[in-house]
Amino acid sequence: MNPNDAGIWNNIGLALVHLEMYEKALKCYDKALEINPNYAEAWCNKGLALRRLGRLEEAIECYDNALKLNPNDTKAWCGKGLVLEDLGKHEESIECYDRALELDSNFALAWFHKGLVLSILGRHEESAECLNKALELNPNFKKYLQSYDQSQFDFDR
Repeated sequence: MNPNDAGIWNNIGLALVHLEMYEKALKCYDKALEINPNYAEAWCNKGLALRRLGRLEEAIECYDNALKLNPNDTKAWCGKGLVLEDLGKHEESIECYDRALELDSNFALAWFHKGLVLSILGRHEESAECLNKALELNPNFKKYLQSYDQSQFDFDR
């Protein structure tokens, strides 16, 4: 392993996140960013680890750094939307999901979370449209909706 390869440190961080070892993952992302501070993917992945640790303001900063480097990064837009959703900033989260969807109209995760936020805001018709689009793109999302009030969604159209 080349200790000066930012990509390797980023990939180790991803593996550690998968193992729910978020603090150790952060150290790997920090090492990757020390080697290459312009590594947008590492900024995005660090944001994910920070979100999982509940360090939401720091996560926003990471997603903003990623987006400064790559304003067309759909994962960074969606990740920032998730953090804003966690912070209860629903309208701002929708703006992030919309930006991700402008870049990739087939990004199921953005459709899914936009639908959930719209439901929270009581915008049920729009929510159903988004959730149905997410399910059309990725039927696996249906299992995640079991904890929500499904009566408002038309999953069979």
